Amino acid sequence: MTKNENERMMALIGKADVNELSTVRAAYNARMSALRNESKADLAVGNTVALNHSKFGGYVEGIVTKVNRTRAKVMIGVENYNVPMAMLTKVGA
Repeated sequence: MTKNENERMMALIGKADVNELSTVRAAYNARMSALRNESKADLAVGNTVALNHSKFGGYVEGIVTKVNRTRAKVMIGVENYNVPMAMLTKVGA
């Protein structure tokens, strides 16, 4: 989205009533679900992924060892971490 589109959306949400906000929430949930499914379908065991989190000192790369319903097990160094799909970005092709 462009900055102008984002500002317009925020202005419209600011004017919305309860029923309209329910519609917005339903659309948001549907879009988030679609994005999660896309990222999950793109991951497979053995893929190299990246994540950026302060627990790991910023940007790190790891290897997917297992794909669960909402999270993936990622080996970073010698340890496995259970990481939410939304935090992962596939590295390379």
